[in-house]
Amino acid sequence: MAPLTNVSEVVARFLKTRQPHGEKEFYAWAESEKIPAVMQDTCWKAIAEQPEKFELKDCLPTDAEFFLDQFGAAVCRWKNQIRHVRSTEFRRQTIRWLDGAGKYSQNNLSALIDFADAIASLSDAVHELHVRCVEGKDGDIWLDLCNDRWEAVRITPGKWEVVANPPPLFRRYPHMREIKIAEEGAREDFDEYLAMLHLKGENDRILHTAATGTAWVPGIPKPIEIAHGRKGSGKTSLCEYTRQLIDPSELATLSLSRDEAQMAQKLMHHYVTVFDNAHELTQLQSDMLCRASTGEGFSKRQLYSDEGDVIFRYRRMVMLTGLNLPGSQPDLLDRAILLELERIPKTERRRKAQLDKRMEELAPRVRRYALDMLAKALTILPEVPEKNLPRMADFAYYGEAFTRAMGYPAGAFFEAYNANIEAQTEEAVMGSFVGELVAAFMEGRKRWEGSAEELLAELARIAGERSINTKDNAFPKRGNSLSRKLNILAADFEELGIRIERSKGGGGARKITLRRITSGDACEEGGTATGIATKSAEVRGDSGDLGDSLQSPLFSGETAGDAKGVQNTATIATSPLTDENTGGDGGAAIPNTDTTMQSGQKVLFLKECEWVGASGQTHGPFKAGQEAELPIAEAARAIKNGLAKPMDGA
Repeated sequence: MAPLTNVSEVVARFLKTRQPHGEKEFYAWAESEKIPAVMQDTCWKAIAEQPEKFELKDCLPTDAEFFLDQFGAAVCRWKNQIRHVRSTEFRRQTIRWLDGAGKYSQNNLSALIDFADAIASLSDAVHELHVRCVEGKDGDIWLDLCNDRWEAVRITPGKWEVVANPPPLFRRYPHMREIKIAEEGAREDFDEYLAMLHLKGENDRILHTAATGTAWVPGIPKPIEIAHGRKGSGKTSLCEYTRQLIDPSELATLSLSRDEAQMAQKLMHHYVTVFDNAHELTQLQSDMLCRASTGEGFSKRQLYSDEGDVIFRYRRMVMLTGLNLPGSQPDLLDRAILLELERIPKTERRRKAQLDKRMEELAPRVRRYALDMLAKALTILPEVPEKNLPRMADFAYYGEAFTRAMGYPAGAFFEAYNANIEAQTEEAVMGSFVGELVAAFMEGRKRWEGSAEELLAELARIAGERSINTKDNAFPKRGNSLSRKLNILAADFEELGIRIERSKGGGGARKITLRRITSGDACEEGGTATGIATKSAEVRGDSGDLGDSLQSPLFSGETAGDAKGVQNTATIATSPLTDENTGGDGGAAIPNTDTTMQSGQKVLFLKECEWVGASGQTHGPFKAGQEAELPIAEAARAIKNGLAKPMDGA
C-alpha cells in the first residue's frame, strides 16, 4: 500500500479504524503507518477540530425499544433480543453499531451507553423480565425455549403450543442453552430417565418425578432436593441430568459461596442451581437457599461511589449433593426432599461419556412427555384437595396432580411426601446436639419440668456418657442459648411426640416442661389424631369437630367426615374423643393398637351411646351389642372413643 501523503486521506483512514480515536492512539497509529512526522500534528489537529457529521443517537437503530425492568434497570429490545443496557452483551452490540457508522471510540461507546440508559429512564414503559418461565395474565404458563427465534411454550389445561414473539419478556444469561423438544415422547422415555438416576426406592422416584414435573410451574415454592449417599452412587449425575432436562446450561454444577452477594447472583442467573459436594452449609448459605426455594429477594449497592442498588428477586429449584446431609437446619429440611442413593453395582456401571450422550438424545423426548403431563395435570388440579396440605403446600398440590396425570394412584405422592417429611423431622432433631440429647433424656420419661439451666446440666451429663464434646460450638453454653435452640426445634419435637412448654413458676422464674404426647392428647387439646390411609383411599371431610381429624399420608390431616370415593380404607390410630365430641359419653381408648377399617365394614357397639357427627348428623342411639354400618369417619370416631369395635368381614 502506498504511503499516505494527503492530510484528508490520513484523517479518513484513521477514523475507520476500530481503535479509540484519541490523541495517544492516533500518534501510535501514525507511527505504525509511517506517516511523516511533519504531517502528524497537522493531521491530529484536523481530526480534533473536525465537526460531527451526525449525532451519536443516530447510531442507535430506529427499531430499538428502550424501557425499564421491574427493578428499574434500563433494557433494550432489538430484533426480539433483550439486553440490559449495562450488560456486556449490550456493550458488544453497541460497538457493532458504532463501528458500522464509522464512529467507534471508547469515548463514543461510553457516551452512547449513557444515552441509551437515559432514553430508557425517561420512558414510561416498564416491563417485567423473567428467567425460563412465568405465569401469564390468564393463568397460563410460559416457558422460554432460549432459541435464536426467541420462542416460548404456552401451557394451558389440556394442551401446549410453541409461540413466536410471546407477550412475556424473558431475560437470558450467556450460560443458558436451548430447550429442545422432540416430536414424540412417552412414559417409557421418562422411566428410562429415572432409571439413569439410580434412585433408591419407589417413594424417591415419585418425589423426584413430582419435583421434575412441577419445576416449570412458576409462582410456587420449589423443593430443595438433597442427594446424599456413598461415593459412586451417582449423586452428581442425578443433579446434572435433572438440570439438563429442566434448565440446560453450559454450567452443570456450581460451587457454594460464603459471600452473600455472590450467592445471590448465582441464584438469580440459574433457574436450577446445583451445588455439588456441599459438605456442611453455613447458616447464611442455608438461609439463602431457603429464601430461593420459597421466593425472596436480595439487594446490594451497585457501586461504592453511589447509592444505587442492584436488586435480585428469584424463586429457584435448588439441588445439593454430599456424602452426608450437608445441613440439618430445620428451615432447610422443611423445604427438602431427601434422596438417599446407594453405590452403583459394578455390573451396572457405564462410562460417563456414554451416559451423557444417551441423556442428550433422551432429553427432548422426556421434555415432550413432561409438557404433555403438565398440561394434563392442570386439568386434574380441581380434583386435588386443597385443605390441610402438608408443608410446601403449593408444591404438594401440583405434585399430586402431576403424578396422577402420569398414572400414579391418587394419594401416592402424598404418601411418599409424608414419609419424606417424617425423615426430615427426624433429621432436624437428631442432626443437632440438642435434639439428640433431649430425645435421649426423654427416653422412659413421660414428663420433666425445670429451668433451662437445670435441663442444660442434664444434657451435659448425657453428653458425657455418650462421649459428646460439650466444648463444641454447636453445644449451648448457657440456659438462654439452650432455650433458643429448643424454640427452633419445638415443632419437630412435637411431631416426634415431645411437647415443649414454657411457664413461670413461683417468683417469676421461667420453667421448661418436656412432656410426651399421644394422639389422644392431641384430640383432647384441639389437635388431630394420627392415622394412616392406604393408597386406595380417598377420605374427604366436611366441617369436622375438635378431635375429629385423621392425619394420613394421602391428605396430611384432611378432616375426615363422611368417606367418599372408591375403595375407602383407613387405618385409625385409636385415641379417646372429648365428651363434647361424643355427646357426653367419653368411653375408654383402646391402648396401643391401630385398627384398620374398610368401607362397608360393620362395628359392634360395646355400650349404649349416641353422638353428633362431623357433618352435623346425629348417630344413634345405639345399644350395647348392636351391630351397625357407619360412614368410615364415624366408625373411626366410635372406635377411637372405645364405644365400638370393628367386626370381621362386611
